[in-house]
Amino acid sequence: MIQPNRRLRSRSVPSVVAVLAVVVAMAGLVTACGGSESGDATTSTNLNAEGVPEPESGDTTTTTAPPATGTQIASGESGEGEILFDDQGQALYLYTPDAERPAGTPPTCVGDCATAWPPLLTDGAPVAGSGVDGSLLGTVDRDDGTKQVTYSGQPLYLFASDQPGTTNGQGVGGVWFLVSPSGGAVAPGS
Repeated sequence: MIQPNRRLRSRSVPSVVAVLAVVVAMAGLVTACGGSESGDATTSTNLNAEGVPEPESGDTTTTTAPPATGTQIASGESGEGEILFDDQGQALYLYTPDAERPAGTPPTCVGDCATAWPPLLTDGAPVAGSGVDGSLLGTVDRDDGTKQVTYSGQPLYLFASDQPGTTNGQGVGGVWFLVSPSGGAVAPGS
């Protein structure tokens, strides 16, 4: 009677070890393939004085070309209240230092700043979607010759770490804020 139990036990231990090895290997594959709960494109959590995430090795960002026709802006509800979104459902932000530049001059977020906070670009006149005052839409020329969408005179940006429907950039560095349909900055925690 004792003999069969030993034989069963000796077979079960290697089986359990094999199952655990497979589980650990699969967890490693998920991690190596970029599995992440947040879905962030930029993973840096260190911010410089302008609220721009400092790049870390392995950080990636995605930029897209402006649409062939005007970029559409719409308003919608978020956890922060009524805000502006692009036509892909990405939250739009303003950068408070831009308000200090003379009207019609290029936006101040360039270089690494524009990598972390891609400007909302357009090839044609921006289009007012639902809940947006078309008279507040405009454009400003960037130093590289592209046209950035403005709302109430403020250049609009995306946050590289956002996904459609998220607002991870709200209040970053005390200078990045979501934009309300009236054109103002949305106060954090609104």
